[in-house]
Amino acid sequence: MKKALAFILSGVMVFYFTGCQNGNIGDMGNSSSPGENSSSESTEITWNEILADGVDEEKLMEAVDTAVLERVAALLQELTGEIEKREREDPEFAFGAGWYTYTLESEQFQEVLEMGNAAAKPLYLILYKSPHQGLYEYICCMALERITKVEIEDWESAKDFIEQFGSKILEKS
Repeated sequence: MKKALAFILSGVMVFYFTGCQNGNIGDMGNSSSPGENSSSESTEITWNEILADGVDEEKLMEAVDTAVLERVAALLQELTGEIEKREREDPEFAFGAGWYTYTLESEQFQEVLEMGNAAAKPLYLILYKSPHQGLYEYICCMALERITKVEIEDWESAKDFIEQFGSKILEKS
């Protein structure tokens, strides 16, 4: 299972790095939303993978539903591609708050939020493993913050967000 999840995550990351940077966003799934009906907003997420001395990657990989991971990644990569295209076509969109509002109102972002708790650990894994600090990661942070209701203030990058998120999780436990 661990190797399969690592393989899928690697594939998702390769897709992101090659597909999004070239503007070629493909459809990685069908129109259904894995995990959409399996999460309960009233059920608290347990974060046994986040420890005082770091993240237990093996536990995190085991806790992630690969179908949800693939769907979340595909949706947010598609959204990132749309925003990047719009920014190229309309510089004011890039410099104003247009991209932020566009994200919040997008079908892709809403679908990820509707997955609820099922999307939390896949989002965390994407952020934890990503070597980049771009728009895609920022949008993942936005989604993770809204789903978990763990508010992180004054974060400067996705890595900073993840560090603060981990600290807040440890404070609660």
